[in-house]
Amino acid sequence: MRMLAKDPMVLTGVRSPSLQYYSTSEYRTFQESVSAFLGLPETKHFKASAAAVAVAGPVVDGRCTMTNVGWEVDEEDIRARFGMDAVVLNDFVAVGYGVPALAAEDVVP
Repeated sequence: MRMLAKDPMVLTGVRSPSLQYYSTSEYRTFQESVSAFLGLPETKHFKASAAAVAVAGPVVDGRCTMTNVGWEVDEEDIRARFGMDAVVLNDFVAVGYGVPALAAEDVVP
């Protein structure tokens, strides 16, 4: 699992120092993993206003039980718990949103 704090106004190819990789086996819940990320020195002063969460599994009404780990991820819970707008979407849908941002050299014919 990856988490990244990013200013949407700064679009660069530079890797953000806040990019973190997590093993889902180290956390009991999605919320616990987000709390760990938001408590890091690199992110604890970052005030996130929104979250886009790509999950492995079907998303219905902004909710998903993740296929591989059984975590519950819910837009309303993210809003209430972390005070930010949230959208939960299927991971393949998220990849589709990224396709228009690819450069020609990123595409393998």
